[in-house]
Amino acid sequence: MPDTPAARAGIKAGDFLTHVDSQSVSDLDLSTVVERLRGKIGTKVKITIISGEGSAPQDLTLTRELIRLKSVRWKTEGNYGHLTI
Repeated sequence: MPDTPAARAGIKAGDFLTHVDSQSVSDLDLSTVVERLRGKIGTKVKITIISGEGSAPQDLTLTRELIRLKSVRWKTEGNYGHLTI
């Protein structure tokens, strides 16, 4: 999602999360992984991702922040408007 710590770190849809704080997430359900990613605002979390088949794992450290979801985004380009819902 745009304007999140993950987006600013270059993480894209399809990237594969393998570790949170050096612990494998392979045997965990989604809610447990989300719990490990969440934490006090301003604290750091280390994640490991793989960006594509055959790519090397990449360690990233993100700073947790409050993420406000925007259901509608808009911008204008010349005479055109662009809505994302």
